Amino acid sequence: MALVQNMEDFVPQKSATESTILDSGSILFIKTLLLGKKVDCRLLQEGGTIPNIDGSLELLDDNGAIIGRITVQVKHLTHPANSGGAFYDIPKSI
Repeated sequence: MALVQNMEDFVPQKSATESTILDSGSILFIKTLLLGKKVDCRLLQEGGTIPNIDGSLELLDDNGAIIGRITVQVKHLTHPANSGGAFYDIPKSI
C-alpha cells in the first residue's frame, strides 16, 4: 500500500541559501583582490568538494613557479560587522 501525502507537506530543497550567497561574494572578493598579483586563485572555488575547505591559493615567484600554498576556508561572522564601532568594507563571510 502506497503512503499518500498532501502536496502541502512537500517542501522544495533550496539551492541558494544565505550561506551560499555569502560564500559566493567572499570568493569573488578574494579573487578580485588578488587579480594581477603573484597568486594563482584557480583552485579557490565555491562549494568545494572537500568538507570545510574552499580551495587554495598558490603563491608564485617572478617566473610563475609555485613557491607556497595557502588552504582557504570561508567563515561567517557571528556578529554584525559594524557592531562596537568597527566596520570593515569586506563581505561578512570572508
